[in-house]
Amino acid sequence: MSRTAILAFVLALPVPLHLAAQEKPVSPRPKPLVLTEAISLSGVQGRFDHFGFDGKNLVFVAALGNNSVEVIDISARLRTQSIPGIPNPQGVVYAPDLKKLFVASSHGKLYIYDGARFDLVRTIDFQTDVDNLRYDIAHQRVYVGFGED
Repeated sequence: MSRTAILAFVLALPVPLHLAAQEKPVSPRPKPLVLTEAISLSGVQGRFDHFGFDGKNLVFVAALGNNSVEVIDISARLRTQSIPGIPNPQGVVYAPDLKKLFVASSHGKLYIYDGARFDLVRTIDFQTDVDNLRYDIAHQRVYVGFGED
């Protein structure tokens, strides 16, 4: 039986702080998150790991259980592309000035894609679990977290 994953967006509402005049400060009771929209990802199975953002309209979802990265256009409210064949994708980061998408795989490789058509440009073999990615725009560097437990 095929499962369907759904990407849900939530809106966190601001909570005002209230202090009583002669009493101890009262911690505000957080308001629950509110589901504002859901985007169906038909055919995507398993869990998600990290998310990335291009700074404009695209969200990149590391669909770890599906061995893919799903490209979501949040303005159009739909999945525009699926990048298959990435074993256990974990970290994902987009470098807007380089126009490159970087995807970390727990199978030891860093995948680098062209940021326009998402064609594979290069892989780098770390030979161990590659997970968290961060991009330093000022120095145009991608930082890769990797290693074994």
